[in-house]
Amino acid sequence: MEKLNQHVSDDGLVTREYFSHDGELIVDYRQDVEPIFERIKQVRADPSYWDRQVKREMVHALHIPQATIIELLDYGCNPYDAPLKDIVRALKALGKYELCDMTGKRIA
Repeated sequence: MEKLNQHVSDDGLVTREYFSHDGELIVDYRQDVEPIFERIKQVRADPSYWDRQVKREMVHALHIPQATIIELLDYGCNPYDAPLKDIVRALKALGKYELCDMTGKRIA
């Protein structure tokens, strides 16, 4: 395979583009999500987080890393326009809901 391009985004998503021997374009995505998931776990364990984050009856309920967004898209769920209950269902199916849940509360 011939490597064409590699890009690293600000949040650590590495995008690599290759040409296969058949001339097919292959795009590979990778991201070290462990530090992100560890931070989410710390926030969820902070009892004052909920009080500090509720603004106008809204709260930052999920934090979904870019690599997980790509997994959701591959699963068939577009997190940019899907209803929250569909995103939650897809995250649960992928085994990523608890990792992305900022609150520890039932949200959908």
